[in-house]
Amino acid sequence: MNPQTFYIVKNGYKGAIVLLLGFVLSLIFDLHFLAFVLFLLFACWIFVFRNPERLATHLSPNAFLAPIDGEVIEIQTSGNQTSIVIKVGLFDVGVLRAPQEIRELKVDSVFGVPLFFSAKKDFFAPKTTLQFNGQTMILFQNLLHSFPINGLGEFQMGERMGFLKAGRVIIETQGIELKVNVGDKIKGGESVIGYLQ
Repeated sequence: MNPQTFYIVKNGYKGAIVLLLGFVLSLIFDLHFLAFVLFLLFACWIFVFRNPERLATHLSPNAFLAPIDGEVIEIQTSGNQTSIVIKVGLFDVGVLRAPQEIRELKVDSVFGVPLFFSAKKDFFAPKTTLQFNGQTMILFQNLLHSFPINGLGEFQMGERMGFLKAGRVIIETQGIELKVNVGDKIKGGESVIGYLQ
C-alpha cells in the first residue's frame, strides 16, 4: 500500500503553489489585505484537496468499502443486482480508494466537459468506468477535468486509486448484503458499504 507522504493530493499542487506564491509576493509588497485574502484561499484549497490517511485493517475480505467520501443518495435493487449512487461534494475528501482488493482493473474513459453549475452536468461530464472482481464503478466528474485513476495496477483494500471532486460514483454490484441506507454519510476506505456473499 502506498504510504502517506503529502497532506494534499497531486491534483492540488499547482493551485497551492500559485496561491502560496501570491501570498508571499503580497507580503513583500505590503499588500496586507490581498495577503489575507490569498491566505484564506490557500487554506480553503488545502482543505478541499486534503489527503487523509485511512487504513482498512482487520476487515473481512468480503467487505466492500466506500470508495470515496460522500452521501448515499440512491439505492436500487433488482433481484441479485444492486446499484448505489454516491454524491461527492466540493468539501468531501476526493481521494478515490479501492473498495476491495483488486488484482486486475479495466478502465474505460469518455472525455467530456465538467460543468459544475449546469443542469445537464452529468450529460457532458467526463465519465470513467472501472471494472474489477465482477463489480463496476462509474465515476462522473463535475468540477475538474483530470483522469481520476493513478495507474492501472493492483490495489489493496483501501489503497488510494485516484481523485474525484464534486461528482458522483455509481457502484453496480451483485450479491451484496448492504450496510448503508439512502442519506448516510460515508468515508472512503473506512465505511463499509456491505458484504459480498
